[in-house]
Amino acid sequence: MAHVSYLEPAQASPEMRGMYGQAEQAFGMLLNIFKAGGHSPELTRTMLAAFGGLGTTTLDGKLRELAYIASSTTNSCQY
Repeated sequence: MAHVSYLEPAQASPEMRGMYGQAEQAFGMLLNIFKAGGHSPELTRTMLAAFGGLGTTTLDGKLRELAYIASSTTNSCQY
C-alpha cells in the first residue's frame, strides 16, 4: 500500500497555508486528508471545493460522524 506523507503547515508554502486555514475554518481543525493532499495545491483546491459544504451543517457532530462512518463502511473505504 502506498504511503503519502503529511505536509504540515510549518512546511507548507504561503498558498498552502492559506488553504489549510480555509479547511481549518470549515471543519474546526486541519484534517489529515488536507495535509496528505497538501503536496498539490491543485488537489487541495479541488478537495476544498468538494468537501467545503460538509463542514457547514446544522447536523449534530456525533450524528454527522456516524453518517461518515456508515458511508465509508457501505463503500468499503479503509480510512
